[in-house]
Amino acid sequence: MPKFTDKEREEIQRLLLSEGEKLFSTYGLKKLVVDDIAEAAKISKGSFYNFYQNKEHLFIVINFMLQNKMFSEIDKMLQQEKSTPKQTAKKAILLLLEKIDLHPMLKNLDINTYTYLRRKLPDNIFDSHALNDEKFFNSLSKYGITFKKPIGIITKTLQALYGVSREYLEDDDYKEIVSIMIDGIIEQVNE
Repeated sequence: MPKFTDKEREEIQRLLLSEGEKLFSTYGLKKLVVDDIAEAAKISKGSFYNFYQNKEHLFIVINFMLQNKMFSEIDKMLQQEKSTPKQTAKKAILLLLEKIDLHPMLKNLDINTYTYLRRKLPDNIFDSHALNDEKFFNSLSKYGITFKKPIGIITKTLQALYGVSREYLEDDDYKEIVSIMIDGIIEQVNE
């Protein structure tokens, strides 16, 4: 088993994240193999497993990284917002959906990928994904946004909205359908 210096580990980790995002965006989770990721990061397949349990683990780490970046960007935008809690919540959700569409890896997530990840990842890693999504809604409380329903329910509703909205992507009514669905979530914001 190769020993890496701290500097080498840092560089390999950076490459795994950046190259992994590119590869997952291009080929998707199921078609991509560890050999391709290892080659892009300039390490052996065996060395890959010193960093991640499997490709699904790397996928979810990149997913978290992209989400946290989006959440941070949205937070900066909301700091300028001077609207009611409902208007601010709607803006936050619309911004989130817009930002997801900017990342091919996130944009291509669907129920099949979600189910596949559920099967392949240990519960603690998979469940942290839902907690990361909940973090977004919890962070809205600093803008006076609280919900009538538990955050876990709101989070799952947004996940369902995103999953269903992907089905209507080519439909002319896509924006109107998504707007109606978002309005349903916004109705759960306390006045």
